[in-house]
Amino acid sequence: MREIKGVQRLRVRYDEADSMGVTYYANYLNWFTLGRTELLRDLGLSYAQLERAGLLLPVLEVQCRYLAPTAYDDPIRIETTLVHASRTRMGFRYQVYLETGPERLAAEGTTEHAFIDRQFRPIDVKKHFPDVWQRLSELVDG
Repeated sequence: MREIKGVQRLRVRYDEADSMGVTYYANYLNWFTLGRTELLRDLGLSYAQLERAGLLLPVLEVQCRYLAPTAYDDPIRIETTLVHASRTRMGFRYQVYLETGPERLAAEGTTEHAFIDRQFRPIDVKKHFPDVWQRLSELVDG
């Protein structure tokens, strides 16, 4: 599979900092969601359109490793990579970079997702959503 990567830039917002003045740890998971959502949109697979069609992508597993603190107003870059896609699952890798001074990796993580229907049953995306599978297979095999 070729590497499929998206990049988002933002500044840490005031409400994302905790009482210690650093970014609250759970906000990194929100940034992962932002990165994943925008990467899929860039690939022509809008989360909103997938969900309206009845294809849901719940998180099965998440991992995040914190390496350097970020704080209010720090510019950050979120790099999101689609690392695998199969007929029943897909996975992403995330890297959050602090872009002040010498660039530093602030956090890295992964998420694993299942393809399910509105009744929360696992589905084979190739069988039930052939157009989505066609796009994913182009990415995986491309």
